[in-house]
Amino acid sequence: GARLAADGDALRVLGVIAGGGAAEAGLVEGDRIVTVDGTAVTALGLDGAIQQIRGPVGTQVVLGIEPGAGADGGASGGPRRDVTVTRRKIRA
Repeated sequence: GARLAADGDALRVLGVIAGGGAAEAGLVEGDRIVTVDGTAVTALGLDGAIQQIRGPVGTQVVLGIEPGAGADGGASGGPRRDVTVTRRKIRA
């Protein structure tokens, strides 16, 4: 799981849940999600993108990531990449 916020044409990762699918896939605070299963966040709309990211436990979603400044405020972490996230149950 991850906490997300709107960031222009993307969703910014505000934090990841340790042991969750997002953390396992390598998402980190500051990353920007620009595509969901190959479709631009701008085409889906922010609410649509979030709905597409959610899904049945055990299924996968491919996120296009632009590395952003991390928690330390450092520079971008490199080129755009696709990551596959396996959806997991979120425990409150």
